[in-house]
Amino acid sequence: MSGRFARLAAAVMTLVWISTQTLAQSRPVTIDDVVALETIGTVTIDPGASWLVYERRGAFDAATDYDLGYRSVWTVSALYSLDLRHGGAPAPLLANAGSGGLILGPWSPSGARLLVYRLADRKLEAGVVDMAMRTVHWTGLTPDMPVAGAFAAWLDEDRLAMTVRPDASLPWVLRHDGDSQMEVARQWAAMAHGKTPSRTVVDTQGGVASTQNPLADHSVVIFDRTTNSVRPLLHGRVHDIAASPDGRAFAVLLGGAGIAADPSRPLIQSDIAERGDLVMIDTRTGALTRPVRELDVAPHLLRWSPNSGALLIWARAYGASWAAGGLFQVRPDGSRIALRLDGLDPFPAGSGLDSLRGVRANLNGEQPVLYARLSGGDRFDWWGVSSTQPPVSLTRELAAPPARLAASTGHSLLMFADGGLWETQSGGLKRRSSPDEAVTDAGFTDMLAPLRLRINTPPDRNWAVGVLANGAARTVGEGDAVRLSPGAAGGMTRIVAAGPSTIVSLTTDKGEQTLRLADTLGTRTIDRLNAELADRSWPRAQALAHKDRLGRDTQSYLYLPDGVAPRDVKGVIVAVYPGSVDDGVFQDPVTMRVSLSLELIAGAGYAVLSPSMPLDGEGSDTSDGYTQSVDIAVDAMLAAVPDLPADRLAILGHSYGGYAALGIATHSHRYRSYVSWAGLSDLVGAWGEFTPISRSRPEEGSTVAYQMGWAEVGQGGTGGPPWAKPGVYLEKSPLFAADRITEPVMLITADRDFVPMSQAERIFSALHRQNRTSRLVTYWGEGHMMWSPANARDLYAQLFAWWDETLRPSGSARPDPADPPKPAPSLPAPP
Repeated sequence: MSGRFARLAAAVMTLVWISTQTLAQSRPVTIDDVVALETIGTVTIDPGASWLVYERRGAFDAATDYDLGYRSVWTVSALYSLDLRHGGAPAPLLANAGSGGLILGPWSPSGARLLVYRLADRKLEAGVVDMAMRTVHWTGLTPDMPVAGAFAAWLDEDRLAMTVRPDASLPWVLRHDGDSQMEVARQWAAMAHGKTPSRTVVDTQGGVASTQNPLADHSVVIFDRTTNSVRPLLHGRVHDIAASPDGRAFAVLLGGAGIAADPSRPLIQSDIAERGDLVMIDTRTGALTRPVRELDVAPHLLRWSPNSGALLIWARAYGASWAAGGLFQVRPDGSRIALRLDGLDPFPAGSGLDSLRGVRANLNGEQPVLYARLSGGDRFDWWGVSSTQPPVSLTRELAAPPARLAASTGHSLLMFADGGLWETQSGGLKRRSSPDEAVTDAGFTDMLAPLRLRINTPPDRNWAVGVLANGAARTVGEGDAVRLSPGAAGGMTRIVAAGPSTIVSLTTDKGEQTLRLADTLGTRTIDRLNAELADRSWPRAQALAHKDRLGRDTQSYLYLPDGVAPRDVKGVIVAVYPGSVDDGVFQDPVTMRVSLSLELIAGAGYAVLSPSMPLDGEGSDTSDGYTQSVDIAVDAMLAAVPDLPADRLAILGHSYGGYAALGIATHSHRYRSYVSWAGLSDLVGAWGEFTPISRSRPEEGSTVAYQMGWAEVGQGGTGGPPWAKPGVYLEKSPLFAADRITEPVMLITADRDFVPMSQAERIFSALHRQNRTSRLVTYWGEGHMMWSPANARDLYAQLFAWWDETLRPSGSARPDPADPPKPAPSLPAPP
């Protein structure tokens, strides 16, 4: 062989090898990719703008305790820091952090210290980091983590108030997903041993449920870093704490006596089940004052005035409605001032205050302000209120007053509206941004933060971050103006942290996450996760414009597998969820991991349709309405892409979507098969059945009303209990129309789901009774989502096997029903 020919042959072989590697690396994204994804968690900048610290959460399949649910990834979370003054690259915050995951807490007032938490071996511990020395002192304290309120507050640079768990047990938000199965196992063991009774007792009297075991009290303590000492101040069921700006006082909201629901009105799923009792504590003497003993204090609003002179609360008389309550200022000595509202209503028409929705109020300097509407009106404004003068609208000149405040300067409030940033004055507003540049609220918030910190605690600063028309972000107000360029086209970019001269954004594009920082020197990338996904092939998203069932313009989205012609797809999976309107943006790693991923289904060779399913309008929340909405979207899809197999359509739904899937199955024979995951079938049974948690651990925040509220006012929408609305319950329950289901139905359920297993079992039994085709798949130890990586892999294997069976082209051989389905193998990883 000549040298020239040998070189040519070698070149050809090299091209073949490169081509082969490219093809191998271009494989579709799979569930194995998804469970291996890393994520960026909370990102924060200290008050002195010296440090950026963020959570870098490891691969989900590397976590240690999957019964922690979404927060399982906290067991493999690391903290990274970046010196904003001297630059450089991010580095681990602590050189010797030890085992376990690290979680961010709040900064001290100057930023010299940082509260962090370590989760390891099913223990949570608070630690204080000295930023100058980059060392941590572990306190030995186990913090609580209430959902609605704060559990830690710095009094000054050295003292920290915390709500802690004296028995060192995990907070309820960490035990919620796994505690029920542990309690059941404990009761089973007690029965087998035969020495102690294995039983749970729940009582109800006067509309208030009570349990045999009282809920364990928390302790409110002050930890002093200078002496490493702990001073206990209070014991009780603590829901929220808020320290005064001067650190001399803090307020504690305690859970009080149970509250009976009004039997004359439909039950709200998130109704507040117990009174709120307010306690004021003097941090110097430890003296406790109960300033409003005869009032029930609402959650979500404990807002101190800038001069620490008073605490703003919303409260009602015992037995009164929240709408009949009022706004009060409470002084540290226990005296209080009632504020004039003169008919202002802080609640939208037809709704009120509950555990998820609170009154929005704040301080304009020392003047209280309330977000409310005039009684009988629809427009909400920010109103300045006092004890003596009528309320004054501060936002009357705005076309669209915002519900969210961007910042509190100490003497005024900042808000974005009408394309600009505005500052409150004594009787109105002044524009802070240039009228020549349209800017909107960047709106960054930590979605895992307690509700009060999200809705009623704007950051204390004299500037804000807005987004320009081209997608760039910029600081507005005092200090150096900083601009951050838009993120990658096709991805999703959000602002996650900011300082007066720094903006940090997180861009998610097809599972890849990029953390970028902009300052006065420009924009740079500081971290990137999941870069290997750039070598995966992703489905093509296609918008389908059409009219909805009420004749209005809307759009659905079609996802086509990459490199597969429409006529060659295995079938079309219609993923339903009433009220949803897709945007065609690829899901972020967290969403792909915890819910049904359309990308993974399309990657297996199926086309996926995400139909627009509006819920506003007569009949839109019925099975007939769901069917009409889906049929319209399918017709628009087949008109736009006529080569798709119209005879191989399947319905897929999870949760409310699973309920809708069963409803469509009772109204249509257009679809070859159905999958309902965690879907309800019998609203009568669902109305009164306990969840696994309320059944085994009722003392941990009893959820007796949860299922009833879902059926009456929530997504069930029956409008009342079964004896008051029997016809509605029957009409809305797929179980009572099961004789109209003729196509195969796959049912997926789990023993710790708040949608009881019995819901899937009932419809399965109904189909079995009629000699119909159905499959029931039950996962043990799982809840409403799939947390175990092994179960997540199996879930998709079950789905693909089901569709392989039920969506075969007409005339093709079908598997022998005697042969059990085999899980679909995962696609091989590239060399």
